[in-house]
Amino acid sequence: MFPQYYIPLGYVLFALFTLVLFFQGLEILPKYFEKGNFLVRLFWMTFFIRLAFVSLFYLYYFYYVQSPYGKLFAAGAEDATGYHILAKWMAEDFTNGKLIFKVYVDMMGGISDIGYIIWTFLWYYIFGPSLLVHGFFNLIFGSWSVILVYKIARNQFTHQIAIIAATMMMLYPSFFYFSSQSLKEIVMIWLLLVAVLYAQRFIMKIGSRLNNILISILFIFSLAFFRTFLVGLVLFGLIIGAIFRYKKGNPFQIYIFLTFGLLLLMYLGNTVGLTDQISGVLNSASGNFDNTIGRRTDNSIAVKMASIPLFLVYTIPGPLTTFVNTANQYAIWFQLAGFYIRNIFVFFFIIGIYQLFRKAFSENLLLITITLGYLFVMAYSGYVTSGRYQLVVAPFLFIISAVGLANVTSKQLKWFNIFLISMVILILGWNYLKLLGYGML
Repeated sequence: MFPQYYIPLGYVLFALFTLVLFFQGLEILPKYFEKGNFLVRLFWMTFFIRLAFVSLFYLYYFYYVQSPYGKLFAAGAEDATGYHILAKWMAEDFTNGKLIFKVYVDMMGGISDIGYIIWTFLWYYIFGPSLLVHGFFNLIFGSWSVILVYKIARNQFTHQIAIIAATMMMLYPSFFYFSSQSLKEIVMIWLLLVAVLYAQRFIMKIGSRLNNILISILFIFSLAFFRTFLVGLVLFGLIIGAIFRYKKGNPFQIYIFLTFGLLLLMYLGNTVGLTDQISGVLNSASGNFDNTIGRRTDNSIAVKMASIPLFLVYTIPGPLTTFVNTANQYAIWFQLAGFYIRNIFVFFFIIGIYQLFRKAFSENLLLITITLGYLFVMAYSGYVTSGRYQLVVAPFLFIISAVGLANVTSKQLKWFNIFLISMVILILGWNYLKLLGYGML
């Protein structure tokens, strides 16, 4: 349909290749990780698979992308160039003894991005300002994140569910693309997963509770320098998860603990300006969906009319697969396979979330709160159409989808074909609206 507006064939073929890798790997690899020192194999397999793709992306950027900041920048990577330049300046200023931290905070307009600048500055100071540094550490911490996904899922569920979730995380095509980017998402996901793992260990009384809560709090507050609202979200999940896990005894004591926890959260939030940061992010983002839709032509009336239902529909399946060839959307073209997988696995996510609510609800509150809370914030802010913003919640979606895969019944599976047909209609409808919105029809 409308072949004159279709994205270049090469991107579609690349998406098909990564889809085959994902689905074949999901069928074969869990058996490979049944025994032995499988976590080591899981890490290195993730590392080398992503290394192969990152190398391909760097070759593509080097030969086909024109950027004034360097040959290895992706097209339209404004944030990446900003991180690179500021971190390079910080490294130079630190070497010359002129580093003034507040200047860089002011330049970023707040603390919610300064974490990745500092992270990059440290590596630039040690190894020099090369984009290959980003790629290397994205591979290390991205592969580590796969291990963390396994551990979180294994603590909560079974080895089978955990290894399925880790395999999905390992082979998810969008991570291939973002591992080649000088962006904060890969590091931020690692920080988030460490925070959640130790919060989970604290709630489930695994190991030293004091060490677990201290490590979790440390990593939770480090997220303030990457994406501010995650601090409140994970802290709330930790508090409510702990309360409902240990609700035995006097209910009055539970309410006292809850009140104390919320007051502490509010105090800490006001002390570091976190409350204002979160409020500012949500208030500024509340009209983002309309602003995003508004960047279309005057022929976008149908798109604007559809904004509210799309706003709701997008919350769970995430970005719908797009095939429309619009300018400066190379990042979307490289994420075609990732969008498609997200759209398809929402069926198993729904089954998984039903299982979490139905069985041992109180034990799964941390996972439920973080996943649904993040999706709600994305829906509220309008970032449901952004693959980059949706990437952060992907590990938790994989864990819950793995629960759905492991528990799906033959009766439920009969609805899968109907679900696929509905997704085809949604995807075609979304692409039609994009054509209409960009004035192509």
